[in-house]
Amino acid sequence: MKAKLKDWYRVWDGKNATAFRRHVNLRKLLNLLRVEYEKKRGIARVKGLPYTMTVDVTNACNLRCPFCPTGRQEYGRKKQNMPLDQFKHIVDHLRDMLLVVNLFNWGEPLVHPHIWDMVGYLTENNIGSGISTNLNLLDEEGARRMVSCGLEYLGVSGDGVSQEAYAKYRVRGNVDTVFRNIELVVRERERHRTRYPRIHWEYLVHKFNEHEIQLAREKAGELGVDHIHFHALDCEDPSWLPQDPKFRSLRGGYNQPTDRNRSPAGVVEVRARCHYLWHSVTFGADGGVAPCCMTYFKEDDFASLDADSDFRSIWNNDKYVRARRMFSDDPLKIAPEHADVCCNRCLVTMAWQRVTPKDVGQSEEEAIRVQKEEGIVG
Repeated sequence: MKAKLKDWYRVWDGKNATAFRRHVNLRKLLNLLRVEYEKKRGIARVKGLPYTMTVDVTNACNLRCPFCPTGRQEYGRKKQNMPLDQFKHIVDHLRDMLLVVNLFNWGEPLVHPHIWDMVGYLTENNIGSGISTNLNLLDEEGARRMVSCGLEYLGVSGDGVSQEAYAKYRVRGNVDTVFRNIELVVRERERHRTRYPRIHWEYLVHKFNEHEIQLAREKAGELGVDHIHFHALDCEDPSWLPQDPKFRSLRGGYNQPTDRNRSPAGVVEVRARCHYLWHSVTFGADGGVAPCCMTYFKEDDFASLDADSDFRSIWNNDKYVRARRMFSDDPLKIAPEHADVCCNRCLVTMAWQRVTPKDVGQSEEEAIRVQKEEGIVG
């Protein structure tokens, strides 16, 4: 039972719970129940449609975080902003079923010139919205539009209270700018007499900032942040590892898997079907359809949604069906002939099938080689 509760929490965190409470109707509820039933049964060819969506509205970023491939300017697909019309076209395919759309993944959403128009379109269509941002690019007008357009969730990535600690990872960022911008949003919320967006401060703990954890808690209270969360920097470079063991790594066992086969959660704690394959869909800035938000490379997409595409046919195409069959009670085994489906090398799949990278022929040397070739460390 404990494992099931952990798995459920991954899907129904605060953002999704808020979206359910504010945007559910009978049609969306019936679809959600169908999706849950089909996932529980491990059905590969489904009738339910995803009720959460991630759209990487841009894959560009203003910062140069050292363990982020975008920060290092190593792009898995062409660098671009998604056109507003294309965003609306994507949302229109699923708007009657969606509870929440996250407008971020590998890029900085505030880079996009139409980000608040996108949030406003979701609000108009009774869909919840969330962004995660380094919050260095906001001004007073942006804060006003953020609140007035109906944004529900604002994740702020900031790892320190002093500039020295913060800038060690958030290269080119300014922590005082971040704090000023949080104050702008809080002030606009008060002016509009609303609780939204809820502000979540996301603090990556590493060797150079763990001494400021208590200061960050105090600062969060001063700023009016709704929640602050401390979690590990997904990095195995020993020079960055903090002293506190609970923040030393997101990953567990499995011979230190590379990013190309790690789980979407960063570490596999329970054996469970991958909720992304039933609950959610991810779009790249170029309109590519990916199985989850952890895929980075264009070649890992399952399809592309263009003006002539029908989403239902994509949702049950060959790659999606094979990926879901890997999580059946009698699963389609991880094998070289399914290498075109990136789920074939994911730790969530391996945990379900009770195998490790070594069991499927990935040597330690191969893991290191793949990691170097792809240029992804954390």
